[in-house]
Amino acid sequence: MPKNTIEATEFSVGPYTVFVDRSQNVGSYFEIREGNKLLFQTSKKTSWLTLYEQGYAISESRGFFKTRVIKGRETGVQLLEVKQVDDDVHLLGASALGEWSLCLKIVGDRCLRLQIKTSAARAVLRGQICAGGPIFGGGTQFTHLDLRGRRFPMISQEPGIGRGVQPLTWLLNTGFGAGGSSVQSNSPVPFVISSDWSGYLVDGPEICFLDLTDPDEMLWDVNSGEFSLRIWTAASPSELSTQYTAYVGRMPPLPDWIHRGAIIGMQGGSERLNVLHERLSDAGSAIAGYWLQDWVGQRKTSIGWQLWWNWELDRTHYPTWEDDRKSLETQGIKLLTYVNPFLADVSTKGACERDLLTEARNLGFLVRTKKDTPYAVANTSFSAYMLDLANPECRDWFKSVLTERVLSVGASGFMADFAEALPCDALIAGELSAESYHNEYPVAWSALVGEVLNEVLGDEGVAFHRSGFTKSPRYARLFWLGDQLVSWAPEDGIKSAVVGLLSSGLCGFSLNHSDIGGYTSTDLLPFGLKVNGVSFIRTEELLMRWIELNAFTAIFRTHEGNQPSKNIQIDHHERITSFFAYFSQIYSALFDYRQAEMSFMHENGVPLVCPIWFYAPDDRKALRIDDAFSLGRYIYVYPVLLPNRSRRSVYLPKGHYRHAFTNGVFAGGTEHQVTAPLGTPAVFIRDDCPQQAAIIECFQQLQHEMLTWSSVSG
Repeated sequence: MPKNTIEATEFSVGPYTVFVDRSQNVGSYFEIREGNKLLFQTSKKTSWLTLYEQGYAISESRGFFKTRVIKGRETGVQLLEVKQVDDDVHLLGASALGEWSLCLKIVGDRCLRLQIKTSAARAVLRGQICAGGPIFGGGTQFTHLDLRGRRFPMISQEPGIGRGVQPLTWLLNTGFGAGGSSVQSNSPVPFVISSDWSGYLVDGPEICFLDLTDPDEMLWDVNSGEFSLRIWTAASPSELSTQYTAYVGRMPPLPDWIHRGAIIGMQGGSERLNVLHERLSDAGSAIAGYWLQDWVGQRKTSIGWQLWWNWELDRTHYPTWEDDRKSLETQGIKLLTYVNPFLADVSTKGACERDLLTEARNLGFLVRTKKDTPYAVANTSFSAYMLDLANPECRDWFKSVLTERVLSVGASGFMADFAEALPCDALIAGELSAESYHNEYPVAWSALVGEVLNEVLGDEGVAFHRSGFTKSPRYARLFWLGDQLVSWAPEDGIKSAVVGLLSSGLCGFSLNHSDIGGYTSTDLLPFGLKVNGVSFIRTEELLMRWIELNAFTAIFRTHEGNQPSKNIQIDHHERITSFFAYFSQIYSALFDYRQAEMSFMHENGVPLVCPIWFYAPDDRKALRIDDAFSLGRYIYVYPVLLPNRSRRSVYLPKGHYRHAFTNGVFAGGTEHQVTAPLGTPAVFIRDDCPQQAAIIECFQQLQHEMLTWSSVSG
């Protein structure tokens, strides 16, 4: 192979072929192939790389981020030299903004890295990656499983309330900037998968956009002049996932105790805990733990009830905490709490053992403004202050807080909330700017939490995160999907939980789940007024369908929502409590199956919850399914995601299946209309599942013992 010659047009980089043509009018053209498979092809009509003198201006409000283009010079690039040095290929050139370079290099196992260096503030890489077919990925996307036709911001932020449900979204965006959009995410990841099973990752924490609005090309719009694009290619999505997660990290299986039953989310103090536990136990519920979100005490805010962010047990709210914990422990039931990387003013709360905000302020551990004062971040009707996790001393201090104040009360873990709100104009410790550290902050949060769990609880501790970025799975043990609207609306309701599970799993977030019943109620109008499209309250049918759905995900966890007194709850009446108890037993009955699939997941770097096509990559009809999923390799779940429905359409990949609840026989490769009344969801088990017979027998035994509710009314 020639060396240091620009006349040569074809080079080998590991298993890949790079073809360069300098004769094009726009300056250059190149493509990358593996054999006959096209991985990347630049446009012959316009510059494949556009450089900008100015980057985006990024502003924050309540965890939401807006980007604005700053006017300045923009330019295409001219290729001046191509050379191969050892196994690497270098493209060198010039632009109106100075010199640039692109190095193509094999890194790791079959991964091709394109490393771009320029002096620009922003760079846009343009190219075709797969002609036709859907594009998947983007991290946790709630509305769109197929990314084509849209532009996705890769900035960890609040997704919004409504996200396109109108007029709610318009009202919240107009009044508070909180309505969001269909492309915002707590856990975006700049990784996409083409339908010919190639993967592309913008490697690094840079704020960027994945732009698929052009039907023929994809744009990587990066708010930096230097970035890397990693490319993998494989024969199947599972093989691609194995390659990708070998780089970004893999999540370990969950501890055995969490498989034993439901995690009951509740608020209300010791008395409520004891009453609820008696009701659920009497109904025969399988319970693994209670998640006591309000262990720090409650405060009334503009959206309902929230918490005092001071991370110590409120013994007035939970006066019998120790006795309750010991009693539950004898039954094999754990307690979980809540924490986030903010601290709030507790001067109006009453007595506190420690005022953590004052401590952190005095130690210089808070994120600061440009005026070098603590940065107040608005959250509903109060403000809070973020810990500076870029400061190693702050990390050590907060690790001691989690150890001595949170886990020391006997908690087996906690919700590790937030971490997506670092303002880009803040001051933080170290050499990085807050803008460069913004997407790294949730990764640092999961790393800190992971260290504490390892040191205190070993493999038995569990924390669940909602925010993240590319390498969060390397540190986190569990994710959840944040705050869905208590609604059937596809933009932000129960279906968005399914899409979120699928998209995040494809990007390495292998263990994820949603709040049973959703979280956000918007019944905030005065005098009890209800307006269609504005007022959302959890209904009985919605709660029951969400119970069915989550019995077939990683964990089975409830949430009372932001307005507990207005939402239907799992102990609202005997029928729904019995329904919940039944599906908690269904979840528990899948203990051995989930455990085996989690081990397979960790060993092979694949998601636990997958798209229908994941293990049937040649079944092109399955590529369009975004309202169903497989739990591991053998169980296929088709939840009812619309109200007042007792049937749904089911397309099964080729193979033979049995209905998990009726034992009916179904053939794959064809469409079925399946009855799915409440209590009998459309769930199918492949005939090659080693545990098929045992699971069906157990489900039928549970039906015989526990089916005591009547059909939902009203």
